[in-house]
Amino acid sequence: MDRSWFLVSKMPSCGTACSMRSSGLRPPANGKAMTRGRRPAGLSMDTIERLLIIREIQELKARYFRTLDSKDWDGFGAVFTTHCRFAAARTPDDLDPEPRLGRDVIVKSVRRNVGRALTMHKGFLPEIDVNSPIAAKAIWAMSDIVEFHDGKPFRRLSGAGHYHETYALQENRWMIDSLTLSRLRVSIE
Repeated sequence: MDRSWFLVSKMPSCGTACSMRSSGLRPPANGKAMTRGRRPAGLSMDTIERLLIIREIQELKARYFRTLDSKDWDGFGAVFTTHCRFAAARTPDDLDPEPRLGRDVIVKSVRRNVGRALTMHKGFLPEIDVNSPIAAKAIWAMSDIVEFHDGKPFRRLSGAGHYHETYALQENRWMIDSLTLSRLRVSIE
């Protein structure tokens, strides 16, 4: 699919030269703005497709956090493939967490564990590797806070760690195909 229009349509109002300077590229020598379908010299379609895939995966992960924290369970389920594998460590010592298999099982398990809690998740510093036009993997640094107002099973958990994920392009959109959460730190009050 030709998405080269993306470079032009998503540029800031300061124009082509501004956008290209911030990306380390130079504007066209003739001083004319790019038009739909044209790319700066040195950027192949492969590079553009890779950058678009990375952006789509970043948006997918943002949707994961938003739907989880807002308890939008239908939206949360929609970020996973139907056969997704989900394994979340509860502590740094939990080196082999029990996996949940399948979208419906994942949503039911997460909803049971944190459905009545106030949760705040952050993901940052992604290392995204696009394996092919339909497969990718990433490692995301993360932090989270989980609060139960009734104090059961605890009052507050704060933690940090990494998401190790694979992604698949299905139904013309990127979805999480596997997710493993490893913990570096957990503090429970």
